[in-house]
This record gives sequence, structure tokens and C-alpha cells, in this order.
Amino acid sequence: YQQDNGRLPPVQDINASDTPKHSWRVLVAPYIADFDLLEKYDFDQPYDSSGNQELWDQSPDFYRCTQCQGEDGGGESVVAAFNCRHSVWRGDPSKPLDDYPPKTVLLIASGGDTGVSWIEPYDMESDEGIHDALGETDVELPEQVHQEGYPVAFADGSASFLSQKELKHLI
Repeated sequence: YQQDNGRLPPVQDINASDTPKHSWRVLVAPYIADFDLLEKYDFDQPYDSSGNQELWDQSPDFYRCTQCQGEDGGGESVVAAFNCRHSVWRGDPSKPLDDYPPKTVLLIASGGDTGVSWIEPYDMESDEGIHDALGETDVELPEQVHQEGYPVAFADGSASFLSQKELKHLI
């Protein structure tokens, strides 16, 4: 995506009236796999248009986790952009991913029932929300379903399971 467009995808593709139009997950999906589902998605319409809503419950396998969601996870995505102060999403969108320092967070996979469809342009957004989610208030991260920790993808192409403590340290 970055090579073709000269930038990372926006976390939310915003239209002229500042309304979220598409999720980054929809924008990068053609670069991950070739599948028929995207042929049905209308990029001229917002994610919540009647035509695109037909895809709401049909998440591609690469945005799901059978360990987290079971064999039929529906359209919910466990993959979220980790939009916090030490992530690529707050940096220069034209900066190549390999120019970021090691362990710069790109994506996190939450566990179980996320409530976010793969076509919805909603993710983990703010520093305040992330800090709340990591236990600095009463809000907690989604249930950790992987014994190893939370799956995290980094800008350098590596991935690792991180404990809540390790994740907190990175952000």
C-alpha cells in the first residue's frame, strides 16, 4: 500500500465532511490476499452504506483469530491499528516502515469479542484511551486469550506476544 500510494493508509479514510469513510483494513486487504469479498465492497460509498453493510459479518480470515473467536468469528476483526504516541500511525505517513525504530508498534490483536467489524474505521485511538485500557484507570485491555500475551506487529516487520506490562512499556 505504501509503495503504491506513497504513504501508509490512514487509520480512518475521512471524506470531505470529516466522516469516516473506510477502514485501513479495507484499504490494505488487496495487498494481503486476493479474495472475492473485496469485489463486493463499494469504495465510492462509505463503510456503513447499505451495500457495504452486507459485508459486515464476512471478515477475511487474516483479520480473525480462531483461538480468540472460534471457527466462526463472523465479521469482527481482532486486528486494530495501535494509534498511540509510539506508533507509526502518529508519525509521518510517507516515512518507510523500516525507518522506524525497533519495536515501533503497528498493529495489535485483541482477544475475543471486539465488537468492531473489519470494515468499520474504528481502532485503538488515543494515548488517554490506551493508558486507560492498560490499567491506569478502571478500564482494562480486552481479555488476554493467548497464554503468550497480546499479539503485536511492529513496523520493522517483526511480531511478538507481549504481556500487559511489556505493552505498557512500549506506549
